[in-house]
Amino acid sequence: MKLDDVLKGSYQRYIAADFLSTVFFNKRMPLVIDGIDGENAEKVKAKLLDVYGEVELTVEKDGEDKTISVSEIKGDEDVIIAPSVSLVDCKRFDFSDLEQIMHRLRAD
Repeated sequence: MKLDDVLKGSYQRYIAADFLSTVFFNKRMPLVIDGIDGENAEKVKAKLLDVYGEVELTVEKDGEDKTISVSEIKGDEDVIIAPSVSLVDCKRFDFSDLEQIMHRLRAD
């Protein structure tokens, strides 16, 4: 998933500091994180592992896209893109997933 493709549709975009302070994310939309540096890279990595688990990410560095896993984040990436994950494909669940489940159960 390239950044140009993500920007053509709905997505969530956070700078690293806001990403770290946000509790829940809509995993049905791609997540774009920028502003990652050596100081916050480990925290961003830990939060991504907690929210998504070990998934494949697309990172943009110096204008080039590359696919890495969450554990490979180093802090020198310009942009990190986490793909959208359907509810049935989730490996990690949070309150936003519970909301989706409740919505499906209550649907007419």
